[in-house]
This record gives sequence, structure tokens and C-alpha cells, in this order.
Amino acid sequence: MPGFVLHILLISQISPIIGVRSIDARHAGLHFQMKFPKKISVSFALVVAILIVAVGLLFRKAADNYIHMALRAKRSEAPLVLNELQVAENEYFEVEAKYLPIEFPTNFSGRKSVNKQKSQEQQDLERLGYTPPIPLRCHYKVELIIGGTDFEATAKCDLDQDGRSALFRATSHKKAEQLTDNDIY
Repeated sequence: MPGFVLHILLISQISPIIGVRSIDARHAGLHFQMKFPKKISVSFALVVAILIVAVGLLFRKAADNYIHMALRAKRSEAPLVLNELQVAENEYFEVEAKYLPIEFPTNFSGRKSVNKQKSQEQQDLERLGYTPPIPLRCHYKVELIIGGTDFEATAKCDLDQDGRSALFRATSHKKAEQLTDNDIY
């Protein structure tokens, strides 16, 4: 019986909205007829409108949070790759007694070109003994500093393509750190 009452309450609230003016219900041997006024009450319409606006605002906030979370997840590639480059460069330095300057762009695929020749980036990465994750979302560069006795590895990411880039830096003795604000992707 409580389900029946809930059903009747629901019908009595929804029927005026969809234009039903009367309901003839038969349930569990009970027979009754409900009549509704032709107009919806102003207070009910106001409550429905407020609820629709509230749900819309909550949805927009959730969508914004999702987009920012996805961009933060993609941006997390930069410190990971820089720290791996730092390890590879330090290992290369132990063997060769020098650091290897290298640069590989965002569109680096790691594949051989059509004529089966390796690109300069591929050759440098092979000498370094490092294989970056593919596809890359950031632009990476390792430059020699202090007369070649140290290096600075940088990553530049513009994931939301708004013209502002997130910058990261690592050196031979310092792990990757973010140089820009946290809200820049």
C-alpha cells in the first residue's frame, strides 16, 4: 500500500506538467478519480525552475573539474620524462665523461622515417639509451651549461592550447620541478 500512495503522489505532481487533467486509477480493488486544476501553481513551477538551474550549475562545475583533472593527468608526463632523462644523462656521463645535448619535439613518434633512416632525435636517444613514452605531449630539451659539466633539461607543455605553456626543469643533481603556476596546462 505505501508504494501505491507514493505512486499517487508522484502522479499528482507530474500530471499537471504533462497536461493530464484527470486520472482514473484502479489499484488493489480501490477505485478513485483525481481531478487537477488547469493551471500549474506558481510556487511549484518556481521550485521546478530552481531545481533545473541548480542541476545545470552542478553539471557545469563537474565538467570543469573533469577537464582540469584530465589536463593535470596529461601534464604529469613532463616531470616523469625529465626525471628519466636525468637518470639517463647521468649514466651517460659516467661512461662518456660528458653530457649529451638532445631535443625531441611534441610530435616525436619514435618510428623510422619512410626511407628507413633514423632521425637525429632517434640517434641521440639511442646513444643516450633512453626510450621516451609515445605519444609525447610536451617538448623536451637538454642543454649543456657550465662548460658542459652540467645540463639543464626542460619540458614545455601547452595542453589546452591557450598560448601559455607549463614549464618544468631538471638538472644533473636536481629532480624535475614545475616553474609555472599550477593552473597553467
